Formats: sequence, C-alpha cells, structure tokens
Amino acid sequence: MILLALLRYILAGIFIALIGPFLFLYTLRRPTNPSNLYFVSRFLMAGWAKIFGITVEKRNEQNFPIDSTFIVISNHQSNFDVIPCGLTVPKRTVAVGKKSLKWIPIFGQLFWLTGNILLNRKKKEKAKKFLLKVTESMAQKKASLWIMPEGTRSHKSGILPFKKGPFYMAIYSQQKIIPVCISNIKENIDFKKWDAGTIIVNVLEPISVEGLDEGSVPQLASLCQQKITVGVDLLNDELKRKKKKPHQS
Repeated sequence: MILLALLRYILAGIFIALIGPFLFLYTLRRPTNPSNLYFVSRFLMAGWAKIFGITVEKRNEQNFPIDSTFIVISNHQSNFDVIPCGLTVPKRTVAVGKKSLKWIPIFGQLFWLTGNILLNRKKKEKAKKFLLKVTESMAQKKASLWIMPEGTRSHKSGILPFKKGPFYMAIYSQQKIIPVCISNIKENIDFKKWDAGTIIVNVLEPISVEGLDEGSVPQLASLCQQKITVGVDLLNDELKRKKKKPHQS
C-alpha cells in the first residue's frame, strides 16, 4: 500500500494546483487581510484531509474568546500540522511561519496572501522586535495570532523548549494565551491505509497575562509548555487505548 501513500501526495498536489487560481482570486480581493485565512485554510485543508484519509476531531473550540483578540500557541510536529491547524483556526486569526515558506509554489504565495506573517527566525534580536511590531499591527486590525513556540518541528522527540517570543508578545499586548494540543501525527497516522487515522485537536482554557511583565516570561513559557505537554500526552494515550480495543474484543 506504499502506492496509496504516494498517490495521496500526487493528488494533494493536483488538488492545490486546481483550486489555487480560485483561492488566489478570493484573496486578491483584499490581499493579506486577516479574514482571508479562515475560509482558505478550511477549504484547502478539508480537501487535503479527505485525500490523506485523516479524520480531525476538534474539541473545546468555545475556549477561543469571541469578544477579544488573543495569541494561540500549539505544538509543532510535522508539515502535516497545517491540516489540523487549518481546520481549527478561528476567524480573523493569522499564523506566524518561517520566511522560507514563501518559496513553496502556490502554498507559499497563498500563505502570504491570507495575511499570515513570515518571520526570519535566524536573526533572533530582530525577530523579537519584528514580532512586537506585528503584535501591535494585529491588535489595530483586531486580529489574533497563531504561533508554534517550539520554532521547529519536534518530530518524535516530544515537545521542544518553547521560544520566548510569543510570551513577550502576549505580555506586551496584554492578550490572553490559548494553548492548543495536537495529538501525535507520526504515531497515529498511517498513509498506507485507506483510513489513515485520527488527529485530535484540543483547545485548552485561556491563560491570562494580566499584570505580568517581561520578568514573568520564563515562568509563563514554562507553564504553557507544561500544559501543552500534559495535554498532548493525554490525547496520545486516548488514541492508543482506542487502537487496542478492537484487538481485546
């Protein structure tokens, strides 16, 4: 069934090539507007989820505030994070991604046109200043941000240490942090099967930064990392139990 996995990659490429022009037209009505991402990501990722045989189970989306902007943080495992994240992203929310994404044909250009932020992570000091400017700009546009504070894909090594940037941003703007846990993709998804598997996305309760200053950043980052680590472990354990049940009956 390796051919099935290969076929899925080919079909995913054909799918974005076919719908890309229509999505470009949609975003070009108002380029980089924060409202673009919600529609484009849900349309594109719903198609990719079907092509790859992935079921995305979303939980507790009501924890996204509807009366204020916020900063979403989530764990980062692989390129396939775009599917569960794209299907969960709230309205008027944009993502922060690495600058090299712009070179990916069609996807990279759509990433920019939908209002997402491209960041050069190699220049740490400049990146911090840039993120603070982005935070101010997004607040003026009444838009929220989705960031993966690990900064790079963790693959199978668990949750990597969180970068401090998102937490400076939250404190600087006094926006709540919304932790999002995504179950393990590599261990629970098998693209060689028709039903590749399930990814669970769980939105945790908001974390207030009211009254915190820059000195609180390390503790805030540690608290958020702990919550996401525990949350991801719980989701992985749940999926493991579900896999064992058919064999036990």
